[in-house]
Amino acid sequence: MTSRTYAIAVPVVAALVAACTATTSVTSTPQGTPPLVVVPDAAPPMETVDSAVGMPLSDALEGLASDWRVRAADYLDAQTNGWLTAQPTAGNNVKCAMSCHTSYPYMLAHSALAEDSASGTVNMVRAQIEARIVALAAKTAKPYYGAAGSAKERESFGTESVLNATALAMNEKLSGAEVSAKTKQALEQMWKLQRADGTWDWIEYGLFPWETRNDWAVAMAAITTGSLGLDITQSQAASVTKMKAYVQKRLASTSDPVTLHDRVAFLWAKSAQADIMTDAQALAITDELAATQLADGGFSLGAWRSGRLASTRADSSDGYATAVATLALCKSAPGGAAREDVVRGLKWLATHQAPSGAWPGVSVNSNKALNQEFMTDAATAYATIVITSCVAK
Repeated sequence: MTSRTYAIAVPVVAALVAACTATTSVTSTPQGTPPLVVVPDAAPPMETVDSAVGMPLSDALEGLASDWRVRAADYLDAQTNGWLTAQPTAGNNVKCAMSCHTSYPYMLAHSALAEDSASGTVNMVRAQIEARIVALAAKTAKPYYGAAGSAKERESFGTESVLNATALAMNEKLSGAEVSAKTKQALEQMWKLQRADGTWDWIEYGLFPWETRNDWAVAMAAITTGSLGLDITQSQAASVTKMKAYVQKRLASTSDPVTLHDRVAFLWAKSAQADIMTDAQALAITDELAATQLADGGFSLGAWRSGRLASTRADSSDGYATAVATLALCKSAPGGAAREDVVRGLKWLATHQAPSGAWPGVSVNSNKALNQEFMTDAATAYATIVITSCVAK
């Protein structure tokens, strides 16, 4: 990572989400596919049977500490507070409202940790994002990067538009809150900056997995718009169509193939936008992703073969890749949470939370401690999402 910056997308996605179940349409009827395994409210938690391996899914989390939520919340609250209060570093035009490494996935994970997390932290993140939305509407906001009129300025504003909308919208969706006026404004800003090809200008520093290329942007926007189930205008419907067409074009490209990391994000997005790819395309990504699972049940960001240090990381599982891969497989692959690779991924996560509350992340770009910190923050947020989304009630 270049700095403690906001204008970088995480997997989310990311990342990215327990309630990615409805597809945006010009009517109010959700068209997306529901989660493949749902634990009914009336049933005791963690009692679902995994038909693939003949065991309760709760067994997949054997070894996970009973206070794991509290520890994860404490870690993410502290890290997010640190990023929000850090001073701008070289290359930044303004103090960051949040870093996508931490605060962006924190907003997605917060609903799962709300009872244990400091509400003041999430409120502070929301307040700073909302202040940016107001400034952007008034055209008084400075870009996080770049001089006026530069390509880097366009990348900065384009990236921010997707992250603002996704962070606010998914935090509300996952918390069961109504979509606020500020979130709707952020969504409008996002659509306004969509390019003709269906994607967005995206911050480019050649750093995998988020500060390079804009495929991740489309996946995050698809998850967000597909999850909300809002009525949309004909113009917005056209924007969604362009977004889906972009995914199809990218998946068909042989001269400039989509990285496996971003294809995993597209697969995750299928849980919210069912027609973003065909079932055959989803199965092909599923098979390729499953083939990268390591013997210990985890996944390795290095094994996805992007990043300067990827080859040195390929044989060791890490929390970020394991969480994102398990989430995509759980939400969008045939069999869902009953898949053996999902159960194995959950088993790995259950036994690799550190005493600090964090799950380990590694950088495929640098050996610096700060880079590992970025990835550990993201790993912890996405691990929280997948555990609460695919097993725990």
